[in-house]
Amino acid sequence: MTLSALFASRPLHSGERVAGNDLLLGGRAGYSWISGSYGREMSGGGEYGLFLIYSMPSVFRYFAVEADLSYSTHRLLSDPGSKIHSLSFSAGPDLWFPLHRYFKPFVGIAILGDYLRLKADLYGRNISAFKPGGIVRAGFFFNLLAGLESMVGFEYSIVPLSGRPFMNTKITCGVSYNFSVSYDNSGKDGIRLEDRQERLERIYRSGVDSFERGDFDSAGEYFKALASLERKYRDSAAYIGRIEFAEKNHAEAARLYGEKKYFEALQCLERSPDRPVKSVELQNKLRMELAGEISGLEKQGIAAYDSKDFRRCIIIMKKILTIDPANKTAGLYLPRAFKRHEALKKLQGE
Repeated sequence: MTLSALFASRPLHSGERVAGNDLLLGGRAGYSWISGSYGREMSGGGEYGLFLIYSMPSVFRYFAVEADLSYSTHRLLSDPGSKIHSLSFSAGPDLWFPLHRYFKPFVGIAILGDYLRLKADLYGRNISAFKPGGIVRAGFFFNLLAGLESMVGFEYSIVPLSGRPFMNTKITCGVSYNFSVSYDNSGKDGIRLEDRQERLERIYRSGVDSFERGDFDSAGEYFKALASLERKYRDSAAYIGRIEFAEKNHAEAARLYGEKKYFEALQCLERSPDRPVKSVELQNKLRMELAGEISGLEKQGIAAYDSKDFRRCIIIMKKILTIDPANKTAGLYLPRAFKRHEALKKLQGE
């Protein structure tokens, strides 16, 4: 299972099923160095740790929580035989951004509890202290094979120590395993066929639900995530095309609205049978801007009908209905003018 499929979820609505949450357990190792005033007193050292990540797409589609246990050592430059040992535990939220099914960057923050122990050979004594602090972190995960992922992480932490900030910068590499799904060799990406089909259908239904609500941004994300997992799943490609066409028309209508070409903008929106919420809002705004022209257009249309210029009457009445679909005058005169126009064409042998 890939995290892009997992995070193609959103805050749930009543009646929807809750998407399964992923549980990743991993280990990492790397290098840690001290910065600031303490950086002039200590060398860099090895960094080793374990981490646990639990995704919670029911809270927010990119949301996860992470807990870390890490250990590092640093030598004192003034006394190479003395070391400071750091054993820390941290926990906090992460945000994941599944840019690709095999590549997921993340950022996060955490609260930190750091147990520091100084073993001073020069003085023959040990000093211990427990200090709270904070962490900011970022990194990347790469899918390797069924459930197994590699990672590269960057971390910066700070705790107060003897009136000065103890600042630690780390870069680590590691591996993790996803325990949330059973794997075998019967399905693509190592996912069991029934698990994969269920996930694909969940993403598809979420995309359709978002589309029907007019949330085309979310719908587009769902269908593109689906396409990355299954190129031709049901009619997801058609939905992507409909969304792109509607978005293109909206962008053009917004440009015309900015140029005060209100009717042209309204016509542009009418070209698409599917409209996101933002297009509906723009459509209503355009109709309000043009409402003052309806009375004059009605008079022009009736005059054209009375003078037997049925073609012009049809054009005007259609324009009125574009602005006001419930207009009674246009609803009355348009079918009459169309009928008379067709009869006139037959008499003229057109």
